Amino acid sequence: MPIKCSTMYVDTETERKRSLTHLSLTQAAAYLNVHRSTINRLASSGALPADIYTTGGRRGWLASTLDTYRISVGRETTCAYISSKVVPELSVTLLQGQTLMGHRPVRTHLSDKGRAQAYASLLSHLTDVTPELLILPAEHSAHHGHRTVTDLCASMGILVLLLPT
Repeated sequence: MPIKCSTMYVDTETERKRSLTHLSLTQAAAYLNVHRSTINRLASSGALPADIYTTGGRRGWLASTLDTYRISVGRETTCAYISSKVVPELSVTLLQGQTLMGHRPVRTHLSDKGRAQAYASLLSHLTDVTPELLILPAEHSAHHGHRTVTDLCASMGILVLLLPT
């Protein structure tokens, strides 16, 4: 059963534990794919405050804090969603011009020649574009195709927002 974590849903025990683990400065830098000095600068300026300080004065961040920072930074974020009759387990319905978490999602066009072609075009799109956020429907999170796409996104560093209906 998914648990609600801020505005994102986390549907596995492993992900829940990961989101509660504090990351060191080096780990946080690797997680955001930036240099350690960038994390120090962001923390010092208050843009990315630490979640914890160790007894030795070292900073630590939750993965969920880093995820929130990554999708809310002041640059253009690629936020994608799928709307396809061929793969309803991955499809969400959004109103034209609707924003989510401050971002205007862009529809990912998939092949309509069958499920295999639709999944192939999705994988190709994720590899070519690498959006920072992919919106998927929460109600289909147990579907094997949904889980596969979620796992693939995690391995590529793409955040997945599970949208409740």
